[in-house]
Amino acid sequence: MDVSEVISDICQKVAAGNMDQAKQLANKELSIDESRHDYDQRRVRNKQRFCALYELRALTPEERLPKEERAKMPKDSTERQIQVFLRDGCIDRYTGQRLLFPGVIYLLGSVGYKNAYTGPLREVLPWVKNWPRDDNPEKGKPRAHSIIYDIECTWDHLHPVAAGGDYPLNNLYTTSMWNQAVKGDQLMLNPINPRFPEGDLQQWDGLLGWALAYIDENRPVLSKSFQDYFVVSRSVRGKMIN
Repeated sequence: MDVSEVISDICQKVAAGNMDQAKQLANKELSIDESRHDYDQRRVRNKQRFCALYELRALTPEERLPKEERAKMPKDSTERQIQVFLRDGCIDRYTGQRLLFPGVIYLLGSVGYKNAYTGPLREVLPWVKNWPRDDNPEKGKPRAHSIIYDIECTWDHLHPVAAGGDYPLNNLYTTSMWNQAVKGDQLMLNPINPRFPEGDLQQWDGLLGWALAYIDENRPVLSKSFQDYFVVSRSVRGKMIN
């Protein structure tokens, strides 16, 4: 079963109040213990898959924009980022994989560090701020589930910022954190555009619709950053669907 399908099934069980079934499914299908280590090996495997699709080249010193010039470039915005995710239907434009909208894993598995919001599946699908890869018992902070790197949306500049790439929509593509890390600030040679088309937001929205419904029904006390993020997400989604 595709990971996005597993998470979708888990979310439906959570919405129906079947928490035990949701936990059992997460434990069975996501291999919790096995998937929370070997980050380096997984990164190597992901790089091999990505490089089988795309040829990359490092920037030359002449192509690299000076730091002072990069500092003058316009900055990104939350609304622009969300527009990109929803335009792409939460599809990884480099691999075609279905991804999760940012915040879904947070709603399911936040460990509630420093008395913050705790998700109903925090023990089996932990979300931890800044996604630490190692346990830190002195701070009471466990590792985050590595599924975040595989399946949560982030974005990438096709023409890298380091080479002067800006923030127009035609230079921004949805991808996973692993793939973004592999590409980095390298140039993509062939093909010069992602192989995979935009998804259909009506068919898959990264479970953003589920997340907004969960918030409406349960009224969780979220962190300020996620409160703001979901407010903007709701607004952008409404405009794009209607």
